[in-house]
Amino acid sequence: MKLIFNSSSCDSEALLLKNFETIYEGGFPDNNEREQFQDIINRVTGAKRPNEPHSIIVIKNNETIPDEVWGGLIADWYEKSRCIHLTYIIVDEKYRGKAVARELINVGIKLIKDWIKDYINIEIRNVFFESNNPELTLNDNFDPYKRLEIFLKMGAKRIDIHYIQPALDAKKEEVENLFLFTFPQFNADESRISTLEIIEFLTEFYEGLDGKQESLSKMINSLKQIENKEGYITWQQ
Repeated sequence: MKLIFNSSSCDSEALLLKNFETIYEGGFPDNNEREQFQDIINRVTGAKRPNEPHSIIVIKNNETIPDEVWGGLIADWYEKSRCIHLTYIIVDEKYRGKAVARELINVGIKLIKDWIKDYINIEIRNVFFESNNPELTLNDNFDPYKRLEIFLKMGAKRIDIHYIQPALDAKKEEVENLFLFTFPQFNADESRISTLEIIEFLTEFYEGLDGKQESLSKMINSLKQIENKEGYITWQQ
């Protein structure tokens, strides 16, 4: 498993990244949900806009054929809200059913958290990710019901709001067929999550993409409606 986190690691793993890009491009058929791969690389190398997050790529490769890619995970991490946003998890069709996604999540997230702690001196508080709402998804390369089942078995908990992903660039549209999840086993508090910390993440996420404030406000209002008296969110399946 390879951790790609800066220009040097991008250069040394150029062929691996090229092979991963092929899997990435084929793995997300909805253009509104897929970023340009070079934009991701720019965030890894630091050639990013001021409000954009940092990105790290984790690639699961064949130990005996190192340039053969089985799958990968792309994560953004945010300094202010101290969180990781798992933006893309993809496994090559040939290697599905071999627990590659489980390894990417269980091992990959730990690698990312440890790297941020050791090299940036930031303790990550929360890990967020999205998954397609099966009832609203028409174009997917994997059964969205099966994907949800896998994530839930791995401990994922849904944050039960009407989630709106901001447009990934000026040529794309907002996405509203997604659920927002967290993996509590990787959070600072495994038993609950602060509404304020979710809002801090969403705010920083929207700032990086110049998202619509109206959509952000809708989600914040939704969070306020489901938080408990102490200002925390209870887990929803």
